Amino acid sequence: MCSMKREPLALVVVLFFSACGSALDGRWTIDTEATTESCLLAIEAGASEKNSDHGSDSRMRQMMEGVTRKMCEGVATKLAPQVDIDGSKMSFTTLIGEQSQVKCSINVETNKFDCSEMGGSEIAGAVRVEEGKLIWELPPQPERPSFTLIYTGPVKKG
Repeated sequence: MCSMKREPLALVVVLFFSACGSALDGRWTIDTEATTESCLLAIEAGASEKNSDHGSDSRMRQMMEGVTRKMCEGVATKLAPQVDIDGSKMSFTTLIGEQSQVKCSINVETNKFDCSEMGGSEIAGAVRVEEGKLIWELPPQPERPSFTLIYTGPVKKG
């Protein structure tokens, strides 16, 4: 049982952290170029693991690289162009398929999050701040290699 002397200190600590928020709090905007490059690297790594080669046909290789780049740019601009984080809550609007609002909960100790189901698959991953950017690590799935969404910001609400 807590003593009366410790309770005010505990209350001050809780109020301090809730008032200051976390380094993740705010609105983060996708860094399209960095996210596209991350996607391209992930696909390239997956292709080299499968020994996928378009042979010596450089036009075919260029065409496939162009298609892959457009796909990665689409993922970067439409999956979650902005992310709002407030304490242990994260939300974003996805523009893939039918536009929908996705709400997530973040474990503030591990920065791992789980989101409501979208399209029959669970959205999960981990977020962290690195060099002033929000890094959202998308875990690998059978049809998709792991890559990161990279955001700039945050713009603090208030």
